[in-house]
Amino acid sequence: MTRYGAVYTPAETQAFERLVARHAKASGAKPVLGPVQVEITSVFPIPKSWTKKRKAESDGQPHVQRPDLDNLVKCVLDGLNGVAFADDSQVHSVTSRKIWSSECGEGKTVVRVIH
Repeated sequence: MTRYGAVYTPAETQAFERLVARHAKASGAKPVLGPVQVEITSVFPIPKSWTKKRKAESDGQPHVQRPDLDNLVKCVLDGLNGVAFADDSQVHSVTSRKIWSSECGEGKTVVRVIH
């Protein structure tokens, strides 16, 4: 985002990018060189306020609300920059999706980097 002519990244976005980097480092990821593919699945908890029927119908189904998928992808790639690959320009292919789940706690993002 640009604010007053300067590039500005919201604090919430920065925090998510740091979280991605921290988890990647904890998994033992090391920066690789060469082309990489990235698979991202963002899993969102089903709201407690939904009816049992709606919860049952939504489990595993596409999540079509904010945050936008492209913003999630950018945050994940930026968080992995320098951790799982030397630079996100190495990424030649991204597969991503957002789904609802009753089994994900507060939510999760599953990332797979293929070298």
